[in-house]
Amino acid sequence: MKIDFSAEQAQIVAWFMRMQADNGLRQAAEMKAQAEAATSLAQKVSDGTVELDEAEVRTLLTFLNGLGLIAGMAPGLIKDEAAAQLKELLPRIESAKRKLDN
Repeated sequence: MKIDFSAEQAQIVAWFMRMQADNGLRQAAEMKAQAEAATSLAQKVSDGTVELDEAEVRTLLTFLNGLGLIAGMAPGLIKDEAAAQLKELLPRIESAKRKLDN
């Protein structure tokens, strides 16, 4: 399908599409890094390891802070008792994050 653009329209569309492409690549890289951190964190927790790197600490903090959202989106996925036990981790994970930030 042929679509004619004025020079100004072409410039605006091209600029916007480049921005979209850059944003998509950035988001893909962030999602890949998050997936790698989550995979590593799952393995370490399964193995009983408590030494976490920065990405793993941030991923765990995101998960713990999102427990309410998860419970709202998928009731029954995480039982109240389990959520309460997980929330007990929050001060330790927040403290670890503060150390990383400093």
